[in-house]
Amino acid sequence: METLAVLKAWAEVYIVAVQRSRQKESPDRPADLSVSAPTNEGSGSGSGGAGLLKLVQSDLSTLSRLWLAALQDHALLTLPQEYASQLPAAGGSFYTAETVNQARSHYSSSWAPILHATSLWLHSTGFVMTEDGPANLSRPATPTSMGQSGSVGGAKSPEDVGTDRLHLILGISVEFLCSPHSEDQMENITSCLRALQALLDVSWPRAKVGTDQSLSVELLSVLHRLMVTRESVAVQLAVLDLVRQIVQAAQEHVKEKRHSAEVDDGAAEKETQPEFGEGRDTGGLVPGRSLVFAALELCLSLLLRKLPGLSPKLAGTSPTGPAASVWTLTDSDCLLVSSALSVLSDLPSICSPEGSVSILPTVLHLLLGVLRELVHLPNTHTGTTHTHTGTTHTHTHTHTGTTHTGTAHTHRSEQHEHHRSAESGLRAPGAVSGGVAGVAGGGVAGGGGGALALVVQATLQALKAVLSSPMSRQEKSRGDWNLLLRSGLNTLLLLGDSGPPGCVVDQVSLLTALTVFLLSTAPDVTTVQPLHALSLQRFIAAMEAKDPLVVSRCFQLLTSVFQAQPAVAVPYIQALGPPLVRYLQAVERSRPQTEDELLAVQEAIRAMEAVLQAAENTQRPPLAAILLPILISFLLDENALGSAPSASRSLHEAALKELMRLGPQHSAVFRSLMASSPQLKSRLEAAVKGNQESLSAKASAPPRSAKPPPSITLKTNFL
Repeated sequence: METLAVLKAWAEVYIVAVQRSRQKESPDRPADLSVSAPTNEGSGSGSGGAGLLKLVQSDLSTLSRLWLAALQDHALLTLPQEYASQLPAAGGSFYTAETVNQARSHYSSSWAPILHATSLWLHSTGFVMTEDGPANLSRPATPTSMGQSGSVGGAKSPEDVGTDRLHLILGISVEFLCSPHSEDQMENITSCLRALQALLDVSWPRAKVGTDQSLSVELLSVLHRLMVTRESVAVQLAVLDLVRQIVQAAQEHVKEKRHSAEVDDGAAEKETQPEFGEGRDTGGLVPGRSLVFAALELCLSLLLRKLPGLSPKLAGTSPTGPAASVWTLTDSDCLLVSSALSVLSDLPSICSPEGSVSILPTVLHLLLGVLRELVHLPNTHTGTTHTHTGTTHTHTHTHTGTTHTGTAHTHRSEQHEHHRSAESGLRAPGAVSGGVAGVAGGGVAGGGGGALALVVQATLQALKAVLSSPMSRQEKSRGDWNLLLRSGLNTLLLLGDSGPPGCVVDQVSLLTALTVFLLSTAPDVTTVQPLHALSLQRFIAAMEAKDPLVVSRCFQLLTSVFQAQPAVAVPYIQALGPPLVRYLQAVERSRPQTEDELLAVQEAIRAMEAVLQAAENTQRPPLAAILLPILISFLLDENALGSAPSASRSLHEAALKELMRLGPQHSAVFRSLMASSPQLKSRLEAAVKGNQESLSAKASAPPRSAKPPPSITLKTNFL
């Protein structure tokens, strides 16, 4: 039994070494929650991790064979009594037939770290079998020949050896996670989950799982049970990560099948190809046999526990106390909800066109339900004070008997920043993932701030992934998708009209989600009436909002819409161009006094320039003739410039810069304008002259004189 203790110790060292090595390679990578550093060491430096890994790697080929032999022993020893006949008569690798009963307790205390370490080793090799590796997993006949490669079985192919190892680790993990005796063995549960994560991070075992749907469904069933019976955040996050990997495996399998069919049949025969993905030709998803149904069930159970308001029957209830809303979620709750939404958005991609139609209503209902919780801002709720107009507020609420107080911050400004990050994802998905990571790292206790912003971005990104799914463009499902997406858009637009008592609508979140719809779906979805008219009303209401951050965000989103394909952009330019021009013309009478008001005007200018760029060449001169006088109207004369607020001076400088850039591009319009309006010409000339004088004054200003030497000189040479 001493050998098992030594193998366990080496396994723990290897796990810590791998963890530290990964931390050195990716400092931003979250620490492996299943690994705890030895008590006699500190957190460990990068060089320490490299040294540990080098120490283990020299004996890793031997250790890996011994670990595999110990795992197979453990797997046989945990069989029910009726299978006792399968135990080898001569004993196992590390026990004899006479000590089998005593050995069970030793294996029971050692197998978890060995399992995790073996998975990490297989991950490092990519399941590539080395020539000096064992031909199979059969154990030596006696403990004295521990882990040797000789065996009584015949040689197996590398494919068979890899399959045996995969099934060994899967079997041990699933057996333990299903065991009712695993209640108080949280470390072993975490080791199993991390071992499975390491396996599914490699393409070969992921392909094996992806091609075996019954295995995938069984894994999801086990993970679902674990999710609802364990309250540990680390366990639940690991479960959701595993669900993501299983869904990814199915995605890769379906994608490969579709690609193979296209190559075999040729592009001209795509219409007649068999449908791959769940649902096939009927769209049916059978509970107990459907991976999509199992994943949906798991995500739904989590979302309803964290946000009971998603279900009419559970609205106003909470498993942990009073009514819960998205505004009372902790940081860890926000991470869980975001992970579940990410999994949800991937489900249509592993369905056939008919199957995607079956799953789409449920996915849209959950995504829009979470969004509904986000856009209805409470004025006040238990322990939390919110101010819709952007004044400073403090989050305070109680969770498991502990009071968390979030740092005071400006809600509107924060909303604006994380929505700008989300908007970048409308055109660059990679940018959003980076933004999410940054927000997640900046969360404050109690779910305020960054953690809640993570839910907003995850919801918008999941919505974008669903709306832009290739299934929406498939001939067999396009009509049904358009109908369901119109229904979803209608639900979204109505969120601005109704809400719980005491709540106000967050127009920024609503407009961002609306823009995601406009840019991610076909024009057939968004240009029909009355959806088009309702969408215009939302933008016009935001233009007229009293909050300048709402106005600036509205114009920023409109810029994206104006730059979209003509079928989407033209109706919005025609309808919202005149209000945009009126807004800019009114700035001369009411100049910006604050930085927020300045930002709104600057975003409006960018939106107007987007209109100019979207127009055809023949239509650009009239639009330039509108924009150039507006920019000149932002210029201040010499007397007003000195006493104007900082925001107005910044607008003056920005307008002059834009005129210098746009004037040469539209020279004919510019000359005509100067000739027909002496007032505008004199105003522009005065601004240009003042700018040149300012630059000359700065250039001719004498440099600052050096500081005079100190009157007392300290003696430094005492010789």
